[in-house]
Amino acid sequence: NGCNTRGREMITSVKSGLAVTAHPDDENLGCGGTLLRLAQEGTAIHWLVVTAATPPDYSAEAIEIQRQQVQVVKDAYRFASIDWLRYATCYLDKRTLPEMLLDFRHCLENTRPEWVFLPHHADVHGDHRVVFNAMAALLKPVGMRLYGVKRVLSCETISETEAAMPLASNVFLPTVYVDITS
Repeated sequence: NGCNTRGREMITSVKSGLAVTAHPDDENLGCGGTLLRLAQEGTAIHWLVVTAATPPDYSAEAIEIQRQQVQVVKDAYRFASIDWLRYATCYLDKRTLPEMLLDFRHCLENTRPEWVFLPHHADVHGDHRVVFNAMAALLKPVGMRLYGVKRVLSCETISETEAAMPLASNVFLPTVYVDITS
């Protein structure tokens, strides 16, 4: 987020945006302020949540609490749609790429986002990297044209991005700033 006069010009013309998150809460930690700003400007914002708390790793109570939290976030952000795949959290590396691509493609076809927000490719959390890589496979230039995507933005997810090994290829270097002070 941050300040940049060109950012306001860019954001007012975005008709639809899609936040692609590995987990419920990544939208808040990664691009929450920008999503709220987009909604304020009249942009239809959508949310693709890839994982969920699932048995046997999580109790029925924890699963229900997460369901309620997602509903609260949906209402607070006024998402036009949520596609919640409910893959088991922390096991995305066990999913096949074709399976994920089919689900991701379906979401892109339904939402037709101009902007897509992804987790950073080098986040320390493996689920974030899997989500980035799968969506990046779909959003090559031909895929961007196919789905109407004009811009793909990688977001810093606080507690994951900055925890990656300090290698040059892992550094998060933002190039787009959106003024969210209001």
